[in-house]
Amino acid sequence: MVLILTVVFTVTALYNHYAFRYSKQAIILLDKVSVRSGLAEDSTELFLLHAGTKVKIDKENKDFYRIYFSDGKIGWLKKSEVGVI
Repeated sequence: MVLILTVVFTVTALYNHYAFRYSKQAIILLDKVSVRSGLAEDSTELFLLHAGTKVKIDKENKDFYRIYFSDGKIGWLKKSEVGVI
């Protein structure tokens, strides 16, 4: 039982370290931006974010980032709307 718990905690710790070290983060630069469901400006607006909000970047396209917001929401933003940190 102790061996199983040790393995579980070790794997969890390694995953968290990797996710923290290698995930890109960004800050919203504009006063208000629409996070969209797809890679087009006419895609459905899912939610709004405001200047200074920190997000994690999951995927990258030519003009867009797919982002994760802290409450678990996911969507796409134009690269010009955020600054990578």
